[in-house]
Amino acid sequence: MNKQRVATFILYLFSFFLLWEWLRPLEESTDTEYTFIFVIYIAISLFLAFLSVKWYISCLVKLFYSLFFIQQLFYNGSLLSVQWLNEFMKDILYNMDLMFQAFFSGMTPPFRTFLFFILLWLLVYLLNYWVIQRRRVLLFLILTITYVAVLDTFSPYDASFAIMRLAVLGFFMLGFLYFERMALSENIQPNFSAYWKWIVPLFGMILASSIIGWLAPKAAPQWPDPVPYIVKYKADQEEEALSGNNVRKIGYSPNDERLGGPFVPNDAPVMKAIVQEPHYWRVESKDVYTGKGWVSSNDDFIVSDGNVSEELQWIHESVPAEERTASVEIAKEYPYRHVMYPLGLKEISGVARQYRINEATESIYPNANEASGRFFDYIVRYSEPSFEIEKLQAVTSNEGMPREMIARYTQLPETLPARVKQLAQEITKNERNFYDKAKAIEEYFATQPFFYETEDVAVPDEHEDYVDQFLFETKKGYCDNFSTSMVVLLRSVGIPARWVKGYTAGQFVETTNDGLDVYKVTSNNAHSWVEVYFPGIGWVPFEPTIGFTNPQPFTYENGEEEAASAIDQNLEDLQPQEPENQEENEKKQEAGQKKNSSFAFRKLWIPVIAGAVSLCLVVIIFRTRKKWASFWIIARYKHKKDQDVFLQAYRALLKHLERCGYSLKKGQTLREYAKQIDRAFGTNAMSHLTSIYERALYRKDDPSEEWEESKELWENLIKKTTS
Repeated sequence: MNKQRVATFILYLFSFFLLWEWLRPLEESTDTEYTFIFVIYIAISLFLAFLSVKWYISCLVKLFYSLFFIQQLFYNGSLLSVQWLNEFMKDILYNMDLMFQAFFSGMTPPFRTFLFFILLWLLVYLLNYWVIQRRRVLLFLILTITYVAVLDTFSPYDASFAIMRLAVLGFFMLGFLYFERMALSENIQPNFSAYWKWIVPLFGMILASSIIGWLAPKAAPQWPDPVPYIVKYKADQEEEALSGNNVRKIGYSPNDERLGGPFVPNDAPVMKAIVQEPHYWRVESKDVYTGKGWVSSNDDFIVSDGNVSEELQWIHESVPAEERTASVEIAKEYPYRHVMYPLGLKEISGVARQYRINEATESIYPNANEASGRFFDYIVRYSEPSFEIEKLQAVTSNEGMPREMIARYTQLPETLPARVKQLAQEITKNERNFYDKAKAIEEYFATQPFFYETEDVAVPDEHEDYVDQFLFETKKGYCDNFSTSMVVLLRSVGIPARWVKGYTAGQFVETTNDGLDVYKVTSNNAHSWVEVYFPGIGWVPFEPTIGFTNPQPFTYENGEEEAASAIDQNLEDLQPQEPENQEENEKKQEAGQKKNSSFAFRKLWIPVIAGAVSLCLVVIIFRTRKKWASFWIIARYKHKKDQDVFLQAYRALLKHLERCGYSLKKGQTLREYAKQIDRAFGTNAMSHLTSIYERALYRKDDPSEEWEESKELWENLIKKTTS
């Protein structure tokens, strides 16, 4: 390898480290995972550029690498399967439509990953142009430092060492490229000694100045950190919205960290349901009460083929239940992609073959590449349980329930006021079993002066508890107030309970010819309720909100249903929507999808091996290019008989000789070059072919007749280059 190739390799190596700095912060500041895949992709792209591989070969290698990992990350089956390619093309067309509609937050993870590969492709191309061809890097260095500095300021990423690395990398490249430009302008070819005389002092000065800068005392920041101001401004905006200055619309909201505040009705369509019996539609449950709202204890996902009975088990097998089915048609306008399902769900069938299930919240999502857009149709098969009151009343403790489960569903914040727990004890003091205690708390809201209210609803301040404020101060609110308060009261007396949200049955539309009922569900039907765990029975729903009746019947041993204790379900429940959190939720969904894809490369070594194998194949192809190129040239021209075949074959020979290291020097004639080739191979074939070429080129002789006689010389000369 000559000195120029060594210098070029050094530039490519430092370009790789420079691009690597763009990828380092992604896992901390975004939801991007498997960044090593993109690091290997950059390395392969730069290595192909260094080897000067033909553009079409380079494109094929990079395209294959991109598609390989997209398929492994997001799709099922074999890489060579036509099915996943069809799904991927449909996904591309769908996302292109979203881009034209400027709905960028709705783009699916496979398409975003594909766009990121293309972006890196362009970055490598631009860096190759500026650094290798133009011998300049200052602009790209400034952009990189700015990018890292912004992330250091506004994200969790700590760029202290990154700035240090960029200082060393950047100043070295600036000095090295200046030397290259200077040598080019003076039309000289420096030897290795000249390079070392420039590089060693340059690197020494950069390293010394960087160490001094790192160790030297530094002044305190002159400007205050802007992040707290931004956070405070956002909090003030939220507080203003919650205080009534900015009333929100009702609807499902993925963020429940801060509950309360007024809203207005919203009849945006959610879905059409065709059911045998009306029931509530679950979306998710939350298990951690913070004093202001609800969060989930974790965000781990599992993958199911649609038969969710193994992953989600709400009801014990001993509980009598009837098998039912329901059909769902999600409205196109609905902005979320979760599955809405009844209690006792067993199976989902529809456009998706696989579904992602959040283990903590029990929210279910179809795979992004399998559901057509943000709306989809599906059928659910479920078991509608019939809870016998005598068996529920037999449960008096958490015996048989795992300790971690008890701790999880009896969690309460340390800041919970003592009077909340005292109230729970007071309400249940005369009851001896879980069911009677739960019913006492449920009926407490109907027997005390609590009011259903959607407009004049308070928001607790920094030192107030959401439940405490509702129970003792305001005593008015909507479903979130009632359901959260019941869960907290239940947990205060040691009964495991959780907060559930979703939709009520909706508005009845018609009855089909098959005797099924059609319901229309809108955002006005967004609702939250309570589920209580009974060991040996399972999760049992309760409805504390005034004006709503629990659709899940309780029966006595003789089959008689318990009389409803609440008002007829005529009021439509409301739940505030927080549009500003929609993008955050979709990011979480995309992050969950990437975590729980069927991708087997959870460990680092398999992708590294795949990248190494791809790199080795490229090297082998490049190293053996003389042999396979010679066979390809011979096969391409040997059997041609048209008038221009000789001219084409001769020019292909010149290119092949140049590829093998026999370049036509500047100012050298073809005859001189032909003699040089003949001396190198001990033949006169090149001179003979050149004579025919010159006569055809300048005298316009027809070389087609002589081609038949001379093509053997042409073929032998090509073969000699590989011997």
